Amino acid sequence: MARKKKIPLTERLFGIIFILMGLGALTAVLHAHLKTLTIAQRGITTDAIVTNIDSYTHSTSKGRRGGSTSYTVYRPIVRYTDASGTSHLGTSIFARKKYQHLKGGETISITYLPTSPTEVLLADSINWGSFSMWIFVGTLFTAIGGWITCRGLKNAK
Repeated sequence: MARKKKIPLTERLFGIIFILMGLGALTAVLHAHLKTLTIAQRGITTDAIVTNIDSYTHSTSKGRRGGSTSYTVYRPIVRYTDASGTSHLGTSIFARKKYQHLKGGETISITYLPTSPTEVLLADSINWGSFSMWIFVGTLFTAIGGWITCRGLKNAK
């Protein structure tokens, strides 16, 4: 009776980690995509007044070479009145660099869901390229993890 080879632990771990990272990326992007589409398709569009701009800075390290890069993104906070006449304070569901030009008191077009009036979608905030990129990355990681796992199983026979 032939003895089965064991799949090396590192190979199993890498396969599982890649699959989980890929599925995590796909889950996150699909959730964001569905939320965006729901607001865009079922929401009510109205004018809103920018009351404030939240900003935060992302920093990334350049690894062994040292140094880092950083960039700031901006998330508008707006006040608007819904169809029933109730005033709401809402925050953009996306933070983008391009929102830095917005000023307090400026009127912009937003879309909101009556069931979730604090989350708003700015008229120009849908970025299909970003969604596509993350779907590609998630699929790639899942495929690599599946390939590593299958290769390990095949070699164990």
